[in-house]
Amino acid sequence: MSRRWVALALVALLAGCVAFPEPNSNPMGGGGSSAAPTAPPQRQPVMSSGIMHRVQSGETVYAVAERYRVPVRSVIDLNRLQPPYRLIPGQPILVPAPREHRVAAGDTVYGISRRYGVDMSALVNLN
Repeated sequence: MSRRWVALALVALLAGCVAFPEPNSNPMGGGGSSAAPTAPPQRQPVMSSGIMHRVQSGETVYAVAERYRVPVRSVIDLNRLQPPYRLIPGQPILVPAPREHRVAAGDTVYGISRRYGVDMSALVNLN
């Protein structure tokens, strides 16, 4: 697969229009990284401005941002989080969708589809 086609397919898939979630009124907080490594992100609905992520126990804003390789500030701003940025297990938060994916050695269609919450068959069909 051409890297350019994979990037183009991801941009096309991530450009869909979906309604924004209601702002959460719970106080947010947290800071450092999570204590234990977590599994790759599960398939999540793709929003026009990001991916919906359900917070796991022990996750912090920093850990979520690092997992999706996006700036911490963008997660905070997109979700209108207030200091101390504490996250609650089960809480849905929006994570900004990356604009493209650069294929690296070892990347698989399955891995890319799980990372961005995109259906594997849709990714393959666009490439």
